[in-house]
Amino acid sequence: MGRSTKTWWPALLLGALFAVGYVWLTYTFFTSRWLGGNDLFVVWRAIRAWVVEGQDPYGAAVTRAIQLEMLGRPAAPGEHQFGFAYPLGIALFIVPLLPFPFPLARAIWMVLLQGLMVLFVVTTVWPRRPRPVELSALVIAALFFYPTARAIILGQPAVVVAAAVAVTLWALRAGRGGTAGAALALTTLKPQMIFLFVPAALLWAWRAGRRAVWWGFGVSFLLLNAVPALWFPAWPLSFLAAVRDYAGYTRLVQDAPLMIVGAGLGPQGASALLAGGLLVAIGWLAYLFLTTLPDDAEAVEHFLLWALVLTMWTAWRTATTNQIVALLPLLAWRRAGLSARAFWGAMLAFLAVPWWVFLATVVGDSEQPAAYVPVPVLALAVLLLFRFRRREHGGTSRVEPAPQMTARAEE
Repeated sequence: MGRSTKTWWPALLLGALFAVGYVWLTYTFFTSRWLGGNDLFVVWRAIRAWVVEGQDPYGAAVTRAIQLEMLGRPAAPGEHQFGFAYPLGIALFIVPLLPFPFPLARAIWMVLLQGLMVLFVVTTVWPRRPRPVELSALVIAALFFYPTARAIILGQPAVVVAAAVAVTLWALRAGRGGTAGAALALTTLKPQMIFLFVPAALLWAWRAGRRAVWWGFGVSFLLLNAVPALWFPAWPLSFLAAVRDYAGYTRLVQDAPLMIVGAGLGPQGASALLAGGLLVAIGWLAYLFLTTLPDDAEAVEHFLLWALVLTMWTAWRTATTNQIVALLPLLAWRRAGLSARAFWGAMLAFLAVPWWVFLATVVGDSEQPAAYVPVPVLALAVLLLFRFRRREHGGTSRVEPAPQMTARAEE
């Protein structure tokens, strides 16, 4: 035990010093000089209004204050109103940033998000232990992936949810049911990223007898949502009202990729395509659920990855930053035996195509609807090819479990 402590303390101290230095560099050369981080500012300012000023973070007064500080004026009708529209549990991550001025808080947040992307990659490739050069390349690729880069610049909490999804999948593979359930609860901070994933994971856990997943999810979800209610009991109702208002003032560009693909059918046709696509998605997930063996680790993860990608296609209000999870199927396939040449060829497409579409279609500083489509298409292609490969090899996992997976019982 003593030797283990002596081994870890220097590494932890070095990591802390690196983080502090990285925050200082980010603040000095970027966040103190360049305005931005709008998505973080809305959340930071609203939580500050609640914790420090005692106001309703979803209220009109706080929304107006955010507009004045961001725009220098009230937002006009038809413009984005910049209202706070997250579950109040997001305060768990934002409260530690409140003592700092926003430029410094933003620098801390950007470094934290990059650290979470390291966690995202490491947990997804586990139990493989890539060489340091390959692991570094994976992390760099994940950071320069268009949805990730945009999320970090904007300060989007989507990175938190993406990391929680990756930890959930890792914990399920490792037999850590309580941890999986707790991480799954954290994913609910952005419901539009996981509205098919969470039910799929919970249904599988029940079928497989993994009750610890349910306990971990239930307790964590209750704490995440009940603790803020001790200070603001009406927050769920205010949150629902904010979500309704948000849906009213967001533009077409935030519609589901399936609606964007069907835009030529007109508004009603696109809505019908989305409704039909959602029914097909649920039917496909039901088929996979009924035909997947609960103890086939790779097949179960494949089922859950389908839930993520189909959520990406059908989310009624979304953003390209929510598409970070599209990297999970490709990383999982690499772990399952995809050759390095094929993997990096696919990764090159994941990196180049979304950036190319964005740069070719951007108007001013605004994304266009076309930017929402490439990543879901690439993720769907990976899942279809992965499924074909599994069928070729008999549909069973070729990944050997790590010793931890067989030596310890589920939490």
